[in-house]
Amino acid sequence: MAASVRMFIDEPSNNVVRHPVFKVRGWFAYNSEALPKITLHTTYKQISMDSVPRPDVSAAIADRHVTGFSTDILLGEHLAAVKDCCLRLYVCCDGNVAGCLTLRLDPGVAATSLEQLFFS
Repeated sequence: MAASVRMFIDEPSNNVVRHPVFKVRGWFAYNSEALPKITLHTTYKQISMDSVPRPDVSAAIADRHVTGFSTDILLGEHLAAVKDCCLRLYVCCDGNVAGCLTLRLDPGVAATSLEQLFFS
């Protein structure tokens, strides 16, 4: 049976990017014994994630396996994927797109990212 994956994002709050470097933190719940291969990426680049324990979620969703994740993203590395002031992060499960997370950019955060890339 293929794994059914549910994802929830804790950060950034309200899915809004307010700073050029930001954290994406959340969790996956899945129905199989083995953790499916889950990847997070933009249209151009895969984003590495660290697994973190989420006992709070595991306790609330006892019938599923839960894995937390966290990653810091430097927006400047993903500006090519920004469209209409949004950065879309795709969640893949065993190579298949399982969902898309749209992060809205606060006004000016993309310009600040460009400045940091070129003038730092």
